[in-house]
Parts: sequence; C-alpha cells; structure tokens
Amino acid sequence: PKPFQLLTMTFASRTVVRRMAQKSIDWSSSHFRSNPDLAVAVSSFRAWAASAEGMAEKYSAPPAKIDFVSHKSSVRDQSLVADLESFYGSNAPAAETYEW
Repeated sequence: PKPFQLLTMTFASRTVVRRMAQKSIDWSSSHFRSNPDLAVAVSSFRAWAASAEGMAEKYSAPPAKIDFVSHKSSVRDQSLVADLESFYGSNAPAAETYEW
C-alpha cells in the first residue's frame, strides 16, 4: 500500500474502533456486504483487529529470562556471550504503550 493509503486506512480504522467502543456492530449486516470494496475493507479490518488482539495477548507478559549459562557452553567465543549478558543486564528500555 502507498503511504497515503496507509494513512487513510489508519484514520478509518481508528474511526471504526471509536464507533465500536460506543456501540456493537453487526458485521454480518447487509450494508457491509452490498459494496464489494467495503466488504474487502471490513474483512481486512477484522483480520487486522484479530491479529492485533493476538499480538497484545502474546506480548502482554514480560519476556522469559535468557539462560546465558547454557549459551556460554555452546558458543566458542564466550566473551561475546559475556558482553551480551552485561548489555542485557544494564539495558532497561522503556515500555511502548499505545492508547486508542
């Protein structure tokens, strides 16, 4: 998709999500199926919403700790693993939070 199309889709999806928050939408309604372009857009949006929910569920918990000891035994250059371990221990990136 072109940048303008992405911007338009993003704006449209935000608008739809805001409306969904206010009332329940009957996705099987005839006006969603009457226009082929609208039907494709609705299907795409519903697929995107489902994948976003799946990703939110997947990344809702913090990641598992890395077992550097097992990696030191399997990597030839142990100083590389030690450097990665020290970087991992000292790095504390801020969590990215998105609000609708």
